[in-house]
Amino acid sequence: MTAHWLSNEFSQHRAVLRVMHFPESHTGKKISEYLHKGLVSFEIPHMKIHIVLLDNAANMVAGVRDSGFRSMLCFIHTIQLCIHDSILSQKSVKDILACCRHLATHFHHSPTAAAKLEAIQEQLGTNKHRLIQDITTRWNSFYDMIERMLDQKVPLATYTADHPTQSTLNSF
Repeated sequence: MTAHWLSNEFSQHRAVLRVMHFPESHTGKKISEYLHKGLVSFEIPHMKIHIVLLDNAANMVAGVRDSGFRSMLCFIHTIQLCIHDSILSQKSVKDILACCRHLATHFHHSPTAAAKLEAIQEQLGTNKHRLIQDITTRWNSFYDMIERMLDQKVPLATYTADHPTQSTLNSF
């Protein structure tokens, strides 16, 4: 939970108010309850909340609506979703991402494969970086995943030459 406000002199301020453990299902009702708990703990009256900015998730929209606050969807998040959808509408991009995901999953689930890749990185004198697996809720994670694959292209090509897998980096 973050707060953004203007002082009496109209200077901008912001603060992280709280990070809360949220083990329950993220329903609108539970989100509303946690929002109220956070405000109560900081003694922030309901009337001081002018707008709640949120992502496009239906449960967040419902939670803020149930709390009685005015809300606004994050414009940048909406644009990011449009860009993401347009990129993923291209078959070649989908194929590259599937290849990258397969490779990242292989090394994340196999300590033996990860150790062999690290040995190859050492032998080649390249950066010893683990592969990045994209996460749908992290905006740039698939860019990070592809960037890491390109950074590790030579060690990965060396590994796949000796250990054939379904996916290779030939599409790169």
